[in-house]
Amino acid sequence: MGIWNGVIPHFKEDYNIIAQDLRCHGHTDKPLDECHLDDMAKDLASIMDQLKVEKAHLVGCSMGADVAISFAANYPDRVVSLVLDGGLYDIVGLDSKDQVLTKEAIEKAMTELKERILSRPRKYYDSREDYMTENKKGWEKHFPWSDVVRIATEDEIMETEDGRFTGPQSPEEIWSYIEPLYDVTFADYYKKFNCPILWLPDEKEQDNEIVLRNLENYAKEKKYTKKVTLKGSVHAYTCLLLPEEFCNEISQFYEEIKGM
Repeated sequence: MGIWNGVIPHFKEDYNIIAQDLRCHGHTDKPLDECHLDDMAKDLASIMDQLKVEKAHLVGCSMGADVAISFAANYPDRVVSLVLDGGLYDIVGLDSKDQVLTKEAIEKAMTELKERILSRPRKYYDSREDYMTENKKGWEKHFPWSDVVRIATEDEIMETEDGRFTGPQSPEEIWSYIEPLYDVTFADYYKKFNCPILWLPDEKEQDNEIVLRNLENYAKEKKYTKKVTLKGSVHAYTCLLLPEEFCNEISQFYEEIKGM
């Protein structure tokens, strides 16, 4: 939920905001055999029930976008709109960006990704300061460091029983929510709801033929859809890298759909 620290200030005066750690993420429970995006959508429904929220605008990045799509498909009457930095293509199949189609190719891709994820050692640090120093170095190899990124990184630190510090997920926990995506076809989900949608493909996705084809198909019979790519956007990280621009697009989208 820490990725929203740069977004919340832009909306807190006009909206009630719920930012959650998805199951199998962050500081919440991680049941390795129950990390399907539909399980995460049910969690959101339960949170809304407890807070007596009838319906809401949903904003999701990467896996959060996938969960928002699942929620809209399973609880269409509870969604005002969707803002999605993700949910643009399946991981395999005809709607996959890399066109992983045959049974053999799917099994090969799945095995290689699983091995790559599970081979990453989970790192432990003697102090929070050591954790921050190491992760700042890693981040700065690719992106600029900022207060928004710093706070999000601080939020994710977990202390172990023996007093060490680590990140929010083990390799096994990461794989537990990626593996179910191999059976997900987003076109089936999109058919089940008709709320306004703002898609935010990043600069690498915006001109991809499969992504463009998918969005055209996903948009069929929808009351209102919009596609925007922010300069400097990066999948899953746009809300951290460009929080002001990200929020400005959302605010404009909300103005456009008022009364729908």
